[in-house]
Amino acid sequence: MKLEKIVKNIIYIYVFLIPFEHILEHFFGIDTIFKPYRTFGMIFIIFSFLYIITRNKKIVIKKIDIPLYGVYVIILLVSFFQMFFGVFSMALFLNAINQVSLYILIFFCMKNFDWTFKEIIKILISVSIGITINNIYTIYTLVEIGSLAALLTRSPGFMDNSNGFALANCIVIIVCIFGMLKLKNRIYPILIFPFLLLSLVCIPLSGSRTAVLIIGMIFLMVFLFYFNFRSKLITIGVTGLILISVFSSSQMSMLFYSTSIVERATNVEHTGGFQRDVRLYIWEAGISAGKDYSFMGLGLAQFLNYDNFKKYMLDINPFLANRGTGLGLHNDYLNVLIEGGGVAFIMFIFFWGKVFLQTLLRNLRKKVHKNDKILSQIQLLLFFSLSLFGCFTVTQLSPLNWLMKGLITIIPNDSDY
Repeated sequence: MKLEKIVKNIIYIYVFLIPFEHILEHFFGIDTIFKPYRTFGMIFIIFSFLYIITRNKKIVIKKIDIPLYGVYVIILLVSFFQMFFGVFSMALFLNAINQVSLYILIFFCMKNFDWTFKEIIKILISVSIGITINNIYTIYTLVEIGSLAALLTRSPGFMDNSNGFALANCIVIIVCIFGMLKLKNRIYPILIFPFLLLSLVCIPLSGSRTAVLIIGMIFLMVFLFYFNFRSKLITIGVTGLILISVFSSSQMSMLFYSTSIVERATNVEHTGGFQRDVRLYIWEAGISAGKDYSFMGLGLAQFLNYDNFKKYMLDINPFLANRGTGLGLHNDYLNVLIEGGGVAFIMFIFFWGKVFLQTLLRNLRKKVHKNDKILSQIQLLLFFSLSLFGCFTVTQLSPLNWLMKGLITIIPNDSDY
């Protein structure tokens, strides 16, 4: 087997294992930083550089990715400065830099390989299978507990948090919809539909309001992708069937309304006598910290530093300020601004703008190969999903975030773009 094929097989295993972050803790009580997916991520990096060295390949830095790398170079420089002159937690920094470094290296190595349309789809299928298995485990554990209260826990299964669980299921929904619409064999939609239905059931279990908005956006954009009447009719039919299947039965309705998602969507958080979404307090405190530092940056993961968090939250919400631990900024864009400063923020927006422009232009072309059209549509949906999710949570320490960024920006070598 060629080394290149071995390396690509490793990445398929890596993405498959992403949803199983806490599987060792669940079954063996082993709490280690060497999660299964991280281990295979490191193996992928080692074999990637081995391939580059042994095949005398030139290391490639894609132009579109330069601003993204620049963002983290600036955040790193800001962090080094704040180590000596600011309020700084070395433990938080080391935890964050270890994870970010791993994901950036995996992202970088992926970009140093040529990928075909089929290989990119294989990556999407591999991660979707892993997510689906995690979904089955999540449903199984909730059914086994047999308590309605268990549905309120926002259980993510083996995954680290419920927001990542929700984002993961958005990926599965995108892959399933395109599989149902694009595969010619009529048996495939029947086989794929249960996986789609399962992910739709898991969305309310995650309690993520953002995921509900993303699902609506996904179905709307899929509808807009197909302009002829027959395709629209198919899309409407599939959408209607899904919604009816998920929410019509009394059990599904009870499951949906028993979770926190409806309450979270229609009510504000109650914190220390205040009635306001917790994120608004956090964002206000973050902006206050940014102003105090003249938007030069606090350093990587330093808003989580309780000394910083308490200082800027105390006048805004004493209840949150005195909870004993810091809270993340719950916004990717604000997180870059506060941790990295104004220059890093501008570079990040520039990068994300370039990604959007590239993805949009690929979708607007009229004469294009069918496979390229399908992939560009999937990439556009992934782009909007990640963009919207980034408005309400921080994803820089999420392997799914970096995988999605990689998949969105890769142009297959068999593309006619």
